[in-house]
Amino acid sequence: MDEDAPNKRNKLFSLKELSVKSLAPIVEKKVYENNSTQIDLIASQQLLAYFLRDTCNAEQMNKFTKAMTSSLNLTDLKITHEKINKETCDKIFGFKNLSSLELGSLASWTMFHLDQSLFADVPLVDVIEALRNILCEESRIQLQSLAITNDPVTFRTGWMCEMKGILPALTTLNLEKMPISESEFDVICESLSLLESFYVSKIGNLTGISNLKNLQDFHSIDSQFKGPEDVIDIFKLKNLKKLDFRGEQCVHLPCVRLYLDCAMSLFSLEFFNCMKNAISAEDVNLLATSHPQLKRIFVLDTRLQDVSQLETSNDQLHLISKGSLWQCLESLKLLDIRTQSELMNDVCVEIIGYLSNYEAYSKTVIFDCFGVLTQILRGELKFFIGKQIHANVLKCLELLCRGGRIEMFNKLTKLNFIDLLLETITWFNGRSDSVVWNIHSSSWNILHDISTSTLPEKSREFLFCQGIELLENAEHVLIAPKSCLDLMTKYLESRTEQLEDFLIYSKLVRKVAGNVADLAKLKFTPLFIATCNFLGTLHNICAVGRTEMTKFIINSIMYAFNVFLSADWLTQAYGFRIVESMLFYTDRETVKIVFIKHLKGLFLTLTQNEDKECATGPVISLCFTAFHLVERTYTMNELRTAENIAQISNLLQLLKHNKSIEYVDVMADFNSKLTSPMLLAWTKFMTTS
Repeated sequence: MDEDAPNKRNKLFSLKELSVKSLAPIVEKKVYENNSTQIDLIASQQLLAYFLRDTCNAEQMNKFTKAMTSSLNLTDLKITHEKINKETCDKIFGFKNLSSLELGSLASWTMFHLDQSLFADVPLVDVIEALRNILCEESRIQLQSLAITNDPVTFRTGWMCEMKGILPALTTLNLEKMPISESEFDVICESLSLLESFYVSKIGNLTGISNLKNLQDFHSIDSQFKGPEDVIDIFKLKNLKKLDFRGEQCVHLPCVRLYLDCAMSLFSLEFFNCMKNAISAEDVNLLATSHPQLKRIFVLDTRLQDVSQLETSNDQLHLISKGSLWQCLESLKLLDIRTQSELMNDVCVEIIGYLSNYEAYSKTVIFDCFGVLTQILRGELKFFIGKQIHANVLKCLELLCRGGRIEMFNKLTKLNFIDLLLETITWFNGRSDSVVWNIHSSSWNILHDISTSTLPEKSREFLFCQGIELLENAEHVLIAPKSCLDLMTKYLESRTEQLEDFLIYSKLVRKVAGNVADLAKLKFTPLFIATCNFLGTLHNICAVGRTEMTKFIINSIMYAFNVFLSADWLTQAYGFRIVESMLFYTDRETVKIVFIKHLKGLFLTLTQNEDKECATGPVISLCFTAFHLVERTYTMNELRTAENIAQISNLLQLLKHNKSIEYVDVMADFNSKLTSPMLLAWTKFMTTS
């Protein structure tokens, strides 16, 4: 794996992940006892991974209560990187509905290691005892799929004969990362007669495979076949639909040639993986003639990998290669990117060429480009892609965002496109160049034409969480365009209840508010307004009644206003109205404590500023908003102090003396809204000649 490739993401990615992180402490405190609740498969797997993250600590799995074990709705269990101890086994033993099990770390399961290993660096494992310790009887009886991957190990003698006794319903066995002997292969074929899918590696011959009458899917990786006699038993499998003779560590394998030398046919075969095999156009023609049901031949890393198509007698037969974008897309659905980084980078470079000459190609080609990029970044394989490939993917996406090209996509595809953009951008969080900025902007500007109210609730929650990730992890809040904040504000406004996880949103508020002053200094008014609006809405939904949060938000915005005072009065007026709406939910004492120093600073700045623009409509609008806050904050007796009277009189005299052409319109607007006797008196004072 590329050492530059990230190996995990410590970021909030979805509400499901947020809920898992919220649920975990409840489990740790042993207060979760709701036996009627069933958690879905994905959340169950995430929660289990959370508790297995450090199982070398014997106390970690003890935090799993019995109620939690029964509530986890696990049917598929993957234990791929964790160490296992007795306590862990006891907890996993409680899962009674398992149908699929993947074990990828047996080399670290020292409690099941035996002393008779022939190789110092390859442990001898009692896999039967391991399965008995982690699978209860119910799961052993119904388990259908077992995969043993990652670290190489060897198993004790006789394990194959016992496998059928403890896993009687097994239909899939994956041993592709664990070489077995020819005798072990033969015994497996005799004892596990129900197998429908079978993965092996570095096997020398297929003797005995004819016993697997139900086999439909056979994978033999890096096979060590020497002659046709090592392969010929495969032709007794009348139900076989998928045959995989690919190479991983080996190249120019003779498997396909030896298969054809048998001069026989598998009439049900639909797919043949010939990757890293010696294969020619004549061989493809021979396969087409002898295998009437064959639809796909995988030929990457062969001499045919750049061929788009060959004319054969079988019209439905297609090569899966990199001869065209469509074929790249098909290839990526089957490839293990961890072994094909150079090829993936070549594909990205080719797509850059397509997108750089966008007008010369049809929409179909561009759609295929998007499909290829999606496949490159799919699922867990993205963690194995190096930095160079990610950089090229980023360049491809940036090209695809130019000139309204994404308008060809429908709403659903646009949402998928946004997901892809935000997934990719997280790998380049430390960069601040124009490519990253364009990707960020494009991902949210797409939403201008999408009414969020028409989206399902889950989609809106997903987009909101993507916004949180963007804001939490960006080095500067400017990286999030105005449309991102506007969308998140709309989502918040659509909620009728308060946000429950206050700590998460408190952290978000502090991140955004902490950058407001920077926005003010940069005089980026539209984004500044959007940020203040977002903070105000977020406050009214999750911070109502929390005095310290109210103080923090208001102080952040007001500090920024003080920076803005001599530069942008319209923003100043807008911002004060947001603060006013926030203070509506706050007690008078809090308002007084937070607001007094800012209000005095505002009055002082206004009365001392000689700029003629100070008397324009926005400034008068700002002053009336300020007066409204003054009235709500102070009692009449407090307002009669000499200091306050002097400040208010100076300000009123200034505004009265410097009336602008917009003054009448502003006054008419406010006269229609004012009901306060004090504000009406001030209005009368200002309009008297």
